[in-house]
Amino acid sequence: MAVRVHELAREFGVESKVVLSTLKDMGEYVKSASSTVEAPVVRRLTEEHGDLDFVPDVAVSHGDVLALHGRLPTTPKTYNGQKKTKAGQLTEWDMCGIQSLVTTKTYRCLFDEQIPLRNRKRSYVIAFAKSQMRPKNATRKCGVAWLPADPDGDGAGRPDTGLLLTRNVLPSADFKKSSWSVTSPFNAKEIMGDYYPKGNYMAKKAFESHGCPFKWK
Repeated sequence: MAVRVHELAREFGVESKVVLSTLKDMGEYVKSASSTVEAPVVRRLTEEHGDLDFVPDVAVSHGDVLALHGRLPTTPKTYNGQKKTKAGQLTEWDMCGIQSLVTTKTYRCLFDEQIPLRNRKRSYVIAFAKSQMRPKNATRKCGVAWLPADPDGDGAGRPDTGLLLTRNVLPSADFKKSSWSVTSPFNAKEIMGDYYPKGNYMAKKAFESHGCPFKWK
């Protein structure tokens, strides 16, 4: 299934000219933002240019579990119906597992108040895996958030792959480390610093060896 350049740009959170330039560097001829890109090229674009966006291509074939970690921005507390709450660095933070840019189907999401914090620096760990590979310590009690991967994979014939999408909703004016501050698809890590999600593939037993509460070795 083909996708238009401007649709890719919208999903990547960048201007169409960035996608056009990147495709050109890959040796793919595309004329304009309305040009279509075939599914194999979309997959190659995502795999070879992971820094293009905040929608990284993930493959559970690389390891049973993808351990996502980073620093969680502050957000207002509203889950329990609070009438009053403090403002935060973001209005909302989410991490979602979606199939692919071909289908754009969302499977499961976690929002900020569902993420257990490990310390005062607001560090977090999210275990992303197929349900049958869920580690025993992927629980709130152990300080780990659990995000199941779509059993259908990318919805385009690859059962072991998918995408992760993180949203930084309406940052405060003085918070400069959100995705809104990123000016190029290649400087996200530099600008976002500790708030940029990182990931490590590992075997289920290796993840469980970090114990409960979860501790990096």
